[in-house]
Amino acid sequence: MDQSKSSDITRARRPGTLYGATGQFNDKVIQQMASPELIELWKKIDADLRRARGTLPPEADADDAVREYQEFLEHNEMELACDMLEAYAEEHPVSRDFWLALRDASVKMELHDRAARYEGLAAAG
Repeated sequence: MDQSKSSDITRARRPGTLYGATGQFNDKVIQQMASPELIELWKKIDADLRRARGTLPPEADADDAVREYQEFLEHNEMELACDMLEAYAEEHPVSRDFWLALRDASVKMELHDRAARYEGLAAAG
């Protein structure tokens, strides 16, 4: 592997390299790692997860699960980020919109059993 490719991969593994300071995807790094279709899918999943997070109260920032969600999201670990939002919901009341956003993210990640469960939780809410 040439030196420039090796350093690009190393940068991509360091915390904060998939997202810039604004929390938006660092497209330059990601474009070197994935197809345009995959990048678009990640952005859509990211938006669904952020939509779920957006339904939570501001004090949720102090919760360990929400802090871990943010860290996983910053590292493009979408399923683990989803897990942390679900963990938060196990201990706190959440809205129907929260569950629908997780359902949407799960469908995009092809986690169909989980998506069905979230659909059921949204309907029960």
